[in-house]
Amino acid sequence: MTFRQVSPHRLADFKPFSDLTSVQQIFLSHLLEVKLLAAGQKIIISKFDLGMGVFLLEGTVRLEPESLRPYQVLAGDAFSQNSLLNACQGRVSIIAETNVEYFIVSAEHLNYLKAEMAPSIVHYPEVYAGSGSHPIVLDFYRELEKNNVHLPSLPELAQQISKAISDENLKTQDLSRLISSDPNLAARLMKMANSPFYRGLNEITHIFDAITRLGLDVTRNLVIAFAIREQEKSTAPLWIRKLLLNSWRQSIQLGALCYVLAQYCERIAPEEALLAGLLHNIGELPLIVFAAQYPEFEFCKDELLSIVSDNRSRVGSIILQEWNLPEALVTAVQNCDTWFYEPYESGPVLTDIVIVARAYNEYLQKDLKAAELPRLESLPSYFKLCGEHSDGKLPDTILDNAREQIGIMKALLST
Repeated sequence: MTFRQVSPHRLADFKPFSDLTSVQQIFLSHLLEVKLLAAGQKIIISKFDLGMGVFLLEGTVRLEPESLRPYQVLAGDAFSQNSLLNACQGRVSIIAETNVEYFIVSAEHLNYLKAEMAPSIVHYPEVYAGSGSHPIVLDFYRELEKNNVHLPSLPELAQQISKAISDENLKTQDLSRLISSDPNLAARLMKMANSPFYRGLNEITHIFDAITRLGLDVTRNLVIAFAIREQEKSTAPLWIRKLLLNSWRQSIQLGALCYVLAQYCERIAPEEALLAGLLHNIGELPLIVFAAQYPEFEFCKDELLSIVSDNRSRVGSIILQEWNLPEALVTAVQNCDTWFYEPYESGPVLTDIVIVARAYNEYLQKDLKAAELPRLESLPSYFKLCGEHSDGKLPDTILDNAREQIGIMKALLST
């Protein structure tokens, strides 16, 4: 993937797309590229292109239509909820008064929406699968459209705990009782609270004390992280189960790397980064399980893994959207394979942590050919993380120093 995609959450802010289902929004978002316009730059739309839509995500622009007086539009105001071209009849210039983010929707897709044929968007799985995709990808999206594909879901208890933690009136004692209803979960949280990452003066033996030491936000992220482990279990054929297990191991490796990297970044909570790393490839699970219908892939695993890798971010976005997880997590998963992800945010964001962790991981494992793997220093995300260090780079010994921590974290997540 070479471009940054529009977040499904943001797509829902615009009137032409607000009535689409979450799956439709995610499908469409994967076709839309976030474009950047620096202050002072402009784009000119001819009268022949007025059928398309231009939507403002961030910043302020001045529109100079051929037949109207110039006017200003701010991202988030009432006018920006529709295409900037809605009121234009002829050629129009769009001038950025600040740094701007926007996206364009083709006239074809807008025509479907204007004709009140929104559901038909997902009747074109060929578009979302891509013209050069393997037939298994097209079949997957066709079955997903019909609700015949089982997507991973958060266990009920994890949902209850996450909802309870969001309650401002929550008492730790009540949360303790809820978590204690699952002895395995309680034991894992206490083990984490007693680990070198959170260890205090005394060993913790009660879940109440573990929650107090970890804090509510950390507890919620760890509960979801532990719940993800359950998604790997399957009754599929042995060769499929082996692929699922390998996928889980990769998620643990990246989760641990993200946790360690976030310790070098004050803006990102390590536990949030851990969760993003664990979730980065969750879209692989339903794709791998779906592949059980194609027994020929048992002897062509490399081809299957390539197909899965190319499509995991889109499917992962759908899963996290269904889980109602924060937009930052969805964006990180959606763009985890976008090496040159570059929004206008000046400081590092969660997606940057995941991308840099992926780059480190690929270099370590040499999963990509040298020609396909960009230089670490060329990644915008690496540059943003380095900006927090006086010498302009992350410590050369970061992986050596972190190796023990990564090993401990992997052990904690694997049990």
